[in-house]
Amino acid sequence: MALVERIILVMNLFMRLMLYLLLSFIPRDKRLWIFGSWRGQKFADNSKYLFLYILKHVRCVRAIWLTHSRSVVKEVRQIGGEAYLSHSLRGMIFMVRAGCVVTCTGPRDITQHHYLFAGAKHIQLWHGSPLKNLDFDSSPLAGRKGLGGRMLFLFRRTAKRFALFISAAPEISRIFRQVFSLRASRIVITGYPRNDVLMGARWLPNEGIRYLDSISKKVSFKHLIVFLPTRREGKRRDVSFLLSDYEFDAAYLDKVLERNNAVLVVKLHASSRVKYLSGRISHRVLLATDADIPDVYLLLRHTDVLITDYSSVYFDYLMLNRPIIFAPFDLKEYSSIRPFYWDYESVTPGPKARNWRELADLIEKVLSQDRWRNERDKVRARFNTFCDAENSRRVFDAIVNTLGL
Repeated sequence: MALVERIILVMNLFMRLMLYLLLSFIPRDKRLWIFGSWRGQKFADNSKYLFLYILKHVRCVRAIWLTHSRSVVKEVRQIGGEAYLSHSLRGMIFMVRAGCVVTCTGPRDITQHHYLFAGAKHIQLWHGSPLKNLDFDSSPLAGRKGLGGRMLFLFRRTAKRFALFISAAPEISRIFRQVFSLRASRIVITGYPRNDVLMGARWLPNEGIRYLDSISKKVSFKHLIVFLPTRREGKRRDVSFLLSDYEFDAAYLDKVLERNNAVLVVKLHASSRVKYLSGRISHRVLLATDADIPDVYLLLRHTDVLITDYSSVYFDYLMLNRPIIFAPFDLKEYSSIRPFYWDYESVTPGPKARNWRELADLIEKVLSQDRWRNERDKVRARFNTFCDAENSRRVFDAIVNTLGL
């Protein structure tokens, strides 16, 4: 059976490669750009903000959002954008005709059949600067020798050859170049479009945050504190342990938060899960999922203190130079599974908590006195070359230059 499955897999790869080669001869429209994000499930991240920039400022480009979600199609159309389901007839026609494909994780932001992009320029905006090691070797043929392995290597080389890769700083460019086997000329330091919302870009629509409105009706607060734990792998994908172990004491947390007129929102990673927990852990500690907050950057703009363990979103939040508390409760275990690119202590400019009791005490301290401003600014300068609201413009200019428009 294993041999039969292997033959089928190799034949499938061969057919895709042939289609890729055939479709690469179809003329492409350089002024037709298709966008997608997060495996076609969300209107968010860097793809969203570049799309919004073009919608507001550019008339010479036809920007189209492709998605697997009907609700996303509706959302984009409500703001005046053009959107279609990826595998509708129109969606597939646009894939074959577009001269520019814009994603923030990979081709699956639009479709798994990325041979349909053959001949188009694939622009990879990515989804932030990596703190921890990136790993894409998930294919059953990865690392194997023989015909199947060679065909997989060839297919990856043709299907994932990015024309342009966006970066935030030279150190980040070095990592992208190594991980994605990119030529230095294909990596451009522009900053990430999503950070324009953090810096208050005036051209962005004034989007209300329904989640904030909803929690304001439940509890009054002055300070918004957001905890963004990173995703875990395998059995630890269920992160309930973070909210029960490590001396978690909801009553003590509530006392500290109430004393400081604050609320704590624990926003889970899109791929994380929790069991036996509802949206309200205690009076002032709330649990939010991707369904509650599909675009966390709108929330971060209003956040007074960020807490994270290993999520690289703090690299972006540094641009606001607001307090950050690091909560690496399981640092030794996590780093043994997913190593970091840098020494953790040297690139995390903020106090560290080893458990929830320490975290609660640090919340009170940073709200009363912020001692880490200079350290944050140093790390910000290292990982964000630009600190303004012009990232989307720079990215657009870089794409225009790549396409030769």
